[in-house]
Amino acid sequence: MREATDVLWPHSILTPVAEIHNVKGLLTVEGNIVQLSAVSRVTTGREEVPLRHLKLEQEQAQVTLCLWREAAVESVEVGTKIRVTHVKLSSSAYGDQLQSTAYTEIEVIRINEESTVEVLGVTDSPQDGFAELLLSTNEQVVVDKSVWEPFEELLAKDRVFVRLMKNGGKVVKLESVHPPPES
Repeated sequence: MREATDVLWPHSILTPVAEIHNVKGLLTVEGNIVQLSAVSRVTTGREEVPLRHLKLEQEQAQVTLCLWREAAVESVEVGTKIRVTHVKLSSSAYGDQLQSTAYTEIEVIRINEESTVEVLGVTDSPQDGFAELLLSTNEQVVVDKSVWEPFEELLAKDRVFVRLMKNGGKVVKLESVHPPPES
């Protein structure tokens, strides 16, 4: 029975992104999507299959994932925290990458977080339509430019404090708040 289970659903070890080179076999990784390509179609053998690349970050370690077939068309966005199961490490001319397999599943990790922080600066994100905010906590978060836009002028004039609401690692809402009292 165990052998049948292993064939139908092979073991995949939850591995920190920084440690992927130390594990053999199938891996499971978690992290925030910091870069995401559009889905493209590539020819393998005689068939065209969807392919998408994404960059996953966990505690300042990053890895590129190549998602093939069904995994490539999963609905994910920059800033979202995900868990990707049953991937394998491969080396190519582009460096080390994780490749999806027929067993790969992608799960969005939904953790609602709320915090009040000062925005120290903002830059354009490598991903079109997004900005990266540098916060007083030394954290950088990716936010849709339409969510950030109302605060742009405020930052040019004065210090900006916001209540930051995240769902699955993705900033979903910003609210202007008064600065906390100096301690």
